Amino acid sequence: MEKSIRLRPGRGLILRRFPIFRTCKMTSDERPKDDRYDFEAMLAFAFDALVAAGMPGDKAVDVADVLLEAELLGRRTHGLRLLPWYVSAVREGSMAVDGLYDIVRDESSTQVWDGRHLPGPWLVKRAIAEAARRLLRHPVATVVIRRSHHTGGLQAYLEAVTEKGLMVVLANADRSGRVAPPGAIEGVLSPSPLAVGFPTEGKPVMIDMSVASTSVGTCIRTAEAGSRLPGPWLIDANGAPTDDPKPLVEKGEGAILPLGGMDLGYKGFALGLFIEALTAGLAGWAPDGPDAEAGRWGCSVFVQLIDPGRFSGLDAFRREMEALARACRAARVPEGAAPVHLPGEDALARKAGQLAQGLAVDPAVIAALRPVAEAAKLTLPSPLGPE
Repeated sequence: MEKSIRLRPGRGLILRRFPIFRTCKMTSDERPKDDRYDFEAMLAFAFDALVAAGMPGDKAVDVADVLLEAELLGRRTHGLRLLPWYVSAVREGSMAVDGLYDIVRDESSTQVWDGRHLPGPWLVKRAIAEAARRLLRHPVATVVIRRSHHTGGLQAYLEAVTEKGLMVVLANADRSGRVAPPGAIEGVLSPSPLAVGFPTEGKPVMIDMSVASTSVGTCIRTAEAGSRLPGPWLIDANGAPTDDPKPLVEKGEGAILPLGGMDLGYKGFALGLFIEALTAGLAGWAPDGPDAEAGRWGCSVFVQLIDPGRFSGLDAFRREMEALARACRAARVPEGAAPVHLPGEDALARKAGQLAQGLAVDPAVIAALRPVAEAAKLTLPSPLGPE
């Protein structure tokens, strides 16, 4: 029987659940070493599994691409771990797969879409393409989407945009009531991810963060392993900070603290309100609103592209951002400590390594993919042999 985290009384909804976090249950002592897989073979498997579930090929190719890009970058909570949930959502109909989005409003540099619960990766990629087209006439272009299904990891979209010399800002919110406002002991906001990418003279900077101190998935996996979180990232039912996720996961007691914790959580809370304004506010729709459909996961998404060439020029932008990046890397650190790394730097290095050596996949995720393969009559890729 699946556990769930309940929202505060009166909201009438259950926190959006991610069954895959439970199917991948395994303690650190039990966990074997990751095997490596051919990236293209695993990408093809994800595509075939989605198509077998009923997703059209044009949508499946985008969803598979975003999930595998997240896996390459090391965002494992938003990589192949999500594929069984996506397949299940397609089969049960909670993720729509047929048709197009509706254009709710169209202005010169902005659009509002109704995503109709279509796959988030497909919607976001098309929103990025639409914003890029509008940059031919405007320095900034924005698309906001209501009723999108899950978007996957936002960092997975950034590199492709920055390679075109553009800056990109992405955010979404599902109003799931997981994150408590400062002083409260129950959740109201969602973790609200925010991603920003921009070019430099070298590798792009790729920011991917959340306004919460931790994620629901981390809480679930930690509770099931009988472990504690690395820090007091939650607030319990009595208002005390805690590192024990079990009461939250099993009883719905307490909430996740906003980014900054007990001392500086007002900053994460403020950022969360800002993201809600960009997403639910501008889209005019929230997943817990009166027109939300029961039983269907949904979020509002903000997509904005900025053309530095229409401001002080792309060369000037790259120069300034590269100077800042170099200054950060050159900042003195304690003796023997690693140098400063910029957001996305480790992720891009991890991607390059996995493309060269094979994709490292959690054995628990492979175990969760086997039923997907069996149901679709597909062959799960085999691990690569020793070099």
